[in-house]
Amino acid sequence: MVAGMNCPEVGAVVVLAGGLSPSPLARTAGRSVLDLWVASGESVLARWVSLLEGSGMLRRGAARVIHSREVPTPMPERGVEVRTERDGYRGPAGAVADATEDLGTDELVVVIEANRYHACPLDEGLGRGEVVGADLVICCNADHSPAGVYLIRRSVLERVPAAGYMDLKEQLIARAVEADHRVAHVEYRRVCSVPIRTRRELLWAARLAQEIGGARPAADPGRVLTGHRWTSVVASDAEVAPGATVVESIVMPGAFVGEGALVARSVVCPGGMVRAGETALDKVVRAEERAPMPRGTVRVRSRLAELLVRPRGRAVPAIGGQES
Repeated sequence: MVAGMNCPEVGAVVVLAGGLSPSPLARTAGRSVLDLWVASGESVLARWVSLLEGSGMLRRGAARVIHSREVPTPMPERGVEVRTERDGYRGPAGAVADATEDLGTDELVVVIEANRYHACPLDEGLGRGEVVGADLVICCNADHSPAGVYLIRRSVLERVPAAGYMDLKEQLIARAVEADHRVAHVEYRRVCSVPIRTRRELLWAARLAQEIGGARPAADPGRVLTGHRWTSVVASDAEVAPGATVVESIVMPGAFVGEGALVARSVVCPGGMVRAGETALDKVVRAEERAPMPRGTVRVRSRLAELLVRPRGRAVPAIGGQES
């Protein structure tokens, strides 16, 4: 079967890229979460675009990325346009309604909550039989948590007021049910969509990308170790010195990790620097930022390396859970 041939034809794809306030990760990284990497050669936004292309739902026009704060990088060559939210206090449902005013009432809109990593093909949810004829489709993980993917008929969006705030999951869905719109709920066969709001969640997404998303970590000239749980993601154009150690971390394009440095459970953003002998532990290193050198650097770094760089079979600290 051709990927996406069972997905419905849609009039628009709307990618929601922000909220009323930036997430802890966006605030620390100083950039949109959609521009951060989860796999070799693939940012969060690029992953969503690949899924949409595979589903066939980008055939009619561009994906409309709606943001209110951090501006994601446009991808016009792949049919992605970036728009500023018309009113920052419209809420998710209001932003989607405003962005699709040009559609007919019977046309369908795919809505993506983009600050997530999604490992499964979209047609595993939107290609299901119960989607046919539905006015609103909610995709969920196998544990019933939201997967961040919705299919909404434009007639449902017409119930959004022309001014004021409206939430998508609570208010719009409730209005659709009250108005007797047909609402369908589909579940993926596994947990394949996770939020990315913190450093730990981004690292967890990188692990998920390798385990079920088929992602491949990039080769690197430095000492990039296969962790107990997953292998670090290092951009091919990042500079990692041969004597550096990188454990369960993400080193993005244009980043620098110097000789003898240790990067563990950390994210080095584009332009970020961990200089020779420095340690980045449980940290987001943003552009032009220098990783702090702890007191007793030589002794501490040596002890960290001893604890983190272990033979296979001995536990490396987990990366899941909430940011501390």
